[in-house]
Amino acid sequence: MENFHYLSDEVQGQLAFDLRTFEEMGIRFIILGVWREKNRLIQFNGDLQDRMAEVPVEPWEIADFERIASTGEAALNILISKNIKDKIFSEAHGSVAVVQELLKKSCENAGFKQVCAELGEINDEAVLSKAITDKVAEYASRHIRSLESIAAGSRSRRPSEDAVALYLQYYIVHVLVNRSYEELRDGIERKTLQEYIRAIHTHPDNVRTSDVTGTLTRLPILQTNLKIVPPLLDYDRGTRRLKIVDSTLYFFIDNCDPVEVMEEIPHPDSMAGS
Repeated sequence: MENFHYLSDEVQGQLAFDLRTFEEMGIRFIILGVWREKNRLIQFNGDLQDRMAEVPVEPWEIADFERIASTGEAALNILISKNIKDKIFSEAHGSVAVVQELLKKSCENAGFKQVCAELGEINDEAVLSKAITDKVAEYASRHIRSLESIAAGSRSRRPSEDAVALYLQYYIVHVLVNRSYEELRDGIERKTLQEYIRAIHTHPDNVRTSDVTGTLTRLPILQTNLKIVPPLLDYDRGTRRLKIVDSTLYFFIDNCDPVEVMEEIPHPDSMAGS
């Protein structure tokens, strides 16, 4: 079963119970999904405890990245300096996709687009700097569009005489874009996220815990409805942390200009009359 994460929580929960029945019949499933929380299916059905095994793809280690680079160097008959490779591995923040793309862009920028007849070398850091700039620009078109869609999501509460629209999705995006990789790596705890939102919200006293929690739990289905593939964000109910799922987003946020990004994402208030 692929793309399990696109199913609603209700359907995921029902399938978790069905899996127990299939297990008794001797039928096994391999389920592929994108999420950060551990034991997701067991949270839906405790009977699956000790009846299933999780095989996380991440984390990718530096040794894995070294093997990828070495394989490519041998195939193209090139040599990439240790300094450049170390910086690529650091900039990737654990994302194998970013490692591969920065290696590829660095080769292209150095003029190596096919197997070299003689040993070629990449040791100019300007080549990598341009590769990083190129990839940030490429990721920007997709990530900004997706973040804008999330920010414009349904209102957290409808305006009334005693309540204002909170537009929490917009403020969640604002908080994420202005955080460092170190702050995002393990996710942002719900209470901390709420404090960040209150610090920049136009009506901080109206930002209640229940509002924030409700908005976070609806993020997966919101992204599905918006056709954001793969999803960017996930909320781990067990640890109460908002986590980035698409690892290329770490690279983009860490290298983008947050002011420029937010200038491209209009506040929902400005669109309320349209």
